[in-house]
Amino acid sequence: MKKDLKMKIIVSKTKLINALRLCNSISENIFSSPVFLGTLIEVNDNEIKFTTSNGIISTHSIVAKSEDANILEKGRILIKTKPFFAIISKLKNEMITLEKVDNSVIKVKTSTFDSNINIMDEEQYPNINFSYNDWNQLSISPIVFKKSISKVKYAVNNNKEKINIMSGICFNSISSEKTLEIIATDGYKLAHYKFESTPQDFRIVLDVSLIELLLEIIDFDTNIEIFLFESNIIFKVSNTIIASKIIEGDYPNVSRIIATPKENKVNISKKTLVEALERGLAISSSEKKSIVKLNFSSEVLEVSFSSSDLGNSKETVSCKGKVNEPTPISLNNHFLLSLLKTFDNDNITVEFSDSFKPVLLRDEKDPNFLQILVPIRN
Repeated sequence: MKKDLKMKIIVSKTKLINALRLCNSISENIFSSPVFLGTLIEVNDNEIKFTTSNGIISTHSIVAKSEDANILEKGRILIKTKPFFAIISKLKNEMITLEKVDNSVIKVKTSTFDSNINIMDEEQYPNINFSYNDWNQLSISPIVFKKSISKVKYAVNNNKEKINIMSGICFNSISSEKTLEIIATDGYKLAHYKFESTPQDFRIVLDVSLIELLLEIIDFDTNIEIFLFESNIIFKVSNTIIASKIIEGDYPNVSRIIATPKENKVNISKKTLVEALERGLAISSSEKKSIVKLNFSSEVLEVSFSSSDLGNSKETVSCKGKVNEPTPISLNNHFLLSLLKTFDNDNITVEFSDSFKPVLLRDEKDPNFLQILVPIRN
């Protein structure tokens, strides 16, 4: 494609920052290709397009021509995203002129600021296809989506150095039940949230970093449109598109663990239990892993901690339910606290079979949300 010799626009800082913020989050040189450090800005008669990719996740957003986005000359440029975003973010909140001086420089100007910034060769930028015609489609409320992700995200494997099936969040749509399940697990803890959705069948796993990017652009007045085709997924929110690949692999089948009946069940106050666990942290903080021992009976839960340096502690918490015989269960205290704090209500149900099988926790007022924690074998 022939180089564009001109490009000139006058855009408000707000419009420009909003368009560049997602580009800045995505831009990184994963594949040692300099073009992935840049944002392609294309200007035509009616709109300004911003495109960025890191080779795995790509984004495309449009700013329509308006009083806050005045188009004087058509054209396009490729500019390094992070330094450009840093410069724009430090300017005063006023109109900003971007003018292509020649094939290697763009002028950034306000009423008090004037700068010439080197640009890249836009001809080297790859052609990224954001088309989603004839793809499977579903629509999700942004409020429901954000709530479901906030409930389960803590359970994802935190190792961000390598993307794998356990570093993702599973979306499992079951047409016969008209539900969409959102599942996250690292093999030690699991969070499961479901809600009513479009009746269709699919099971996909998305990297949590992709989900975090989507949360940046959610507009609570507009549904999130999702398009699926083979191993590709596209999210569309208003005038912004995020495209990526689905994580390949077999996600753990957690339905059997959830469905297996538990022999013991007790109700307990979340607030009371959290306070007891946080007090125990003072005793176990010197240990590499804070372990809490919970000894359940039908009316009393005994919470105990021990430390080779500081000693031990023990306190009792009231509970109510059915426990066939006193059952001690050792759990990772940090995991348990994180799990409990995601419940919205105080009345929590704890279900278990013995000291070593997974412990299931439910919110009595929210049947769509449950969590599982695997005991530690001392």
